[in-house]
Amino acid sequence: MAKKIAIIGGGLAGLGVAYPLLLLGVNVTLFEKKQVGAGASGAGSGLLHPFVGEKALCNEKGFEGVAATKELLEIASEELGRKVFADNGILRFVVKESQRKHFAERANEFDLELTDEGLFIPNGITVFMPLYLKGLLQKCKKLGLRVEKSHVEELPGFDHVIIAAGAGVFSFALDLDVKPVKGQALRCRGSFKRSMIGKGHLAITEEQNVVHLGSTYEHHFENDLPDLEFARENIMRQVDSFLPDARSMEVLECRAGVRVCRKQGYFPIAKMLNERLSVFTGLGSRGLLYHAMLGKELADRVYSSL
Repeated sequence: MAKKIAIIGGGLAGLGVAYPLLLLGVNVTLFEKKQVGAGASGAGSGLLHPFVGEKALCNEKGFEGVAATKELLEIASEELGRKVFADNGILRFVVKESQRKHFAERANEFDLELTDEGLFIPNGITVFMPLYLKGLLQKCKKLGLRVEKSHVEELPGFDHVIIAAGAGVFSFALDLDVKPVKGQALRCRGSFKRSMIGKGHLAITEEQNVVHLGSTYEHHFENDLPDLEFARENIMRQVDSFLPDARSMEVLECRAGVRVCRKQGYFPIAKMLNERLSVFTGLGSRGLLYHAMLGKELADRVYSSL
């Protein structure tokens, strides 16, 4: 009889660990109190590349993370019959003169393109998050995933439970070095060929003449609801660094979500706590980069323990 595993949380982490478990023949039930992708995962702008921070340093296991995520992007695209991503590169603008030296070092080290504007990452990918999550969920359901829309407190009858919640992780009594950070992004009217990063970022979407502008990093907030006035002022101030005409763009919608970030460092938490319980959280703004790679690693460890 197939082992039964419960996954709590229907974002990138939850689906990232569910898919490889399903391939291993495990009976998987995913519990999500709202709907899959309704939290921070669905609100993200979808920029996938391994180079972060002002110096564009390469994330730990960054290339492995991109490769693993791209595999799932292709699977979701095949499932929906359309591409759920654009792979035409991402441009990182120089917003401080001190960055030119660092960008030049990165260009030489990783065979990237240095331009007058900044650092062009040819293999940078923009993921259309709602489509990607829809396609991956659809594929998981075909493999046997059961989805329960409910708030979870007790899960009797399962061989193993994986807490893959974002902000919901704080409702469990776990001793983790994580903190909540609210992020907001704006859907705006605009036509651009590729995504760009300055102090903030602009991401193309699957919709013609619609882009995402983001993002806020709010450490003190009252709720997870969109705050258009706050988001517009803070995001536009950032995007001004590389897109002077941003404030004239029509804002169509404000999206918000609460990420869970590590208090120290950036690498997510994906580990077994004991033979019956695992946790996959703390992805922060790197969920897209790490969810597939770490999800598979955790799935393999859990399966081996059953």
